[in-house]
Amino acid sequence: MPTHVFHFLEGVNTRWKEIDTLISTAKKERTKEEKLYNALCRSITVLTIAHFEGFVKDLTKALVADLNLNCQFKNIPERIKRTYCKRYIGNTKDGDKKDGDKKITLLKEKFEEYNCDISHEPFFYPVNKNPNAKVIHTVFNNFGINNVFNILHNSSLEDSVFTGSHSELSSTLTKLKGAIQRGVKNFPYNCKIDEYKLIYTEYKKKTLWEEFLYGINQKRHDVVHGNNFLNSEDINNLKASKNKIVLLELALTGIICDYISKNISKTD
Repeated sequence: MPTHVFHFLEGVNTRWKEIDTLISTAKKERTKEEKLYNALCRSITVLTIAHFEGFVKDLTKALVADLNLNCQFKNIPERIKRTYCKRYIGNTKDGDKKDGDKKITLLKEKFEEYNCDISHEPFFYPVNKNPNAKVIHTVFNNFGINNVFNILHNSSLEDSVFTGSHSELSSTLTKLKGAIQRGVKNFPYNCKIDEYKLIYTEYKKKTLWEEFLYGINQKRHDVVHGNNFLNSEDINNLKASKNKIVLLELALTGIICDYISKNISKTD
């Protein structure tokens, strides 16, 4: 039976068709009706971020659903169990960290005994925020991945996203989409992300991916909050940004699914 993540990605493809429709319409109106063209471009700027925010939330839910369906609590990756247990003890002061760790361990053992399901709420950002780099970092850290952007950095996807042509980006996106969808169809997932050099590398500065997210979030902020009533984006650039976001979604999905599959305990 296909996984929740597989069905989720199928739904994501459908959602992005809304943006594709707006892009297609904007291209037609580009030389005919300037005001409509500009309004469509501004709408695409906002909705692209909205779709990405929904992606992060719903990916979290799909991953948790697959874990509950396929794993006993004791077999779930250790970092995921500990994040879930923290929900019930709250934040601890620096001086109480040792006591807090002890409580988490005791609670984890009790949940293992009763084989409880987990919920998605502890893994998402505590308040509604635009999907900037900090939010992505926090969500993935909650699942046990310390710095997801250092995995994306220097991958084979980076050239296609940041220095390649529009056609090269589209080609890479098509190949990655097929690979990730095949990889998540069954549980445990089998995304083979090493083929894309999605491997952690030490890097202290902001990555190109983080800078990209900052840029598109800032443009969305300027439109939504009335800081900019003019359209400053060409429709071809907006299409490229949309494709970069879709590719980033697939890469993030592959990274986290690969992590989960490699860290599931095989004990009975």
